[in-house]
Amino acid sequence: MERFYDHEKKQIRWPSTASELQSPSYEYEWFSACAEALYSDNAQHILSVSQNDRFQAVAPLCKKKKKGVGWLEIMGVAELHEPGGLVYTNPDSLTAICKSILREGKPTQLGRLPDDDLSVESFQQLARKRGLVLNITNSGSPYIEINCSWEDYFASLSSRRRQDYRRARRRLSDQGEVSIDIYRPGHEQLQPLLEEAFRVEQANWKGRNNSAINCRPELKRFFTTYLRQLSDSGKLIISSLRLDGEMIAVQLLVEHANRWWILKIGYDERWAKYSPGMQLMFETLSEAFKRKLTAFELLGTEESWINIWPHKTHHFITLVYFPYNLNGLGALFMEAASKLLSRLGNIGVLHKST
Repeated sequence: MERFYDHEKKQIRWPSTASELQSPSYEYEWFSACAEALYSDNAQHILSVSQNDRFQAVAPLCKKKKKGVGWLEIMGVAELHEPGGLVYTNPDSLTAICKSILREGKPTQLGRLPDDDLSVESFQQLARKRGLVLNITNSGSPYIEINCSWEDYFASLSSRRRQDYRRARRRLSDQGEVSIDIYRPGHEQLQPLLEEAFRVEQANWKGRNNSAINCRPELKRFFTTYLRQLSDSGKLIISSLRLDGEMIAVQLLVEHANRWWILKIGYDERWAKYSPGMQLMFETLSEAFKRKLTAFELLGTEESWINIWPHKTHHFITLVYFPYNLNGLGALFMEAASKLLSRLGNIGVLHKST
């Protein structure tokens, strides 16, 4: 990633993406944190296209071994489960970066691409001449479009949900002083806030399942690195619900392309009966409406709790490419064999010997 940062001028040289999604997971800060926290130098395999000393397209790839076969993937998608993509400034640079990927001659997985993005059509058209391309539908990513006042959106919620929110706030207020903090932390404030936020994110089922940031060293490295970069550039927002000064719910967000994107949410389950996560969502969302942002992006995947909120969905697919060579055929055989063995096991054809 060093080539994309000019240390002398202290300028990022990453190209602006032409993708309609405009996700922060297409930006330099995201992939820089991925490279630093998740992959060794040898595992990074970043391709780029430049013109007149300006980068026009980037394929931020990494190398992985699957069943003994070398693959290429977009950095961070498998570990973070957020949208991935090829970064390109125009159709010509997209074609050039797709050709660069195909010239590598390796099985390739381009994960969680927006299904209507130009990169999907471009890569498929070019790849079909060189190998087999599979198109796999992924779970969608919900977002709330902000095109009315908060009062009108709040009125569109079911009367039960509005009553639930008011009741939960009254009951929590009976336990002590309730406060909402939505701010952009500076460098000195950041570390204690992150420690507090990570503790709250762990204080529920995520901690028991070992899926919380504090339970996974690689995730903690990534988010600590990424959130520091966001804080330095003024893009990080931490929203919290506090009871008598103690954080009991938190949201970590990034402001990008006039949208707020939720990176992580958490709540302390000692206070679960007061629905602290729901209360904080009401407060943060209302602030986004008041600031007249374009949208509120929930990232992640569709989950049942999101249905409380009228929303739309970004749809994603994964392209899996098997080139017509020994690497591609070997990868295809291993994937097919693995799925067959799994299916046979599920229907009871395979039995463990005793």
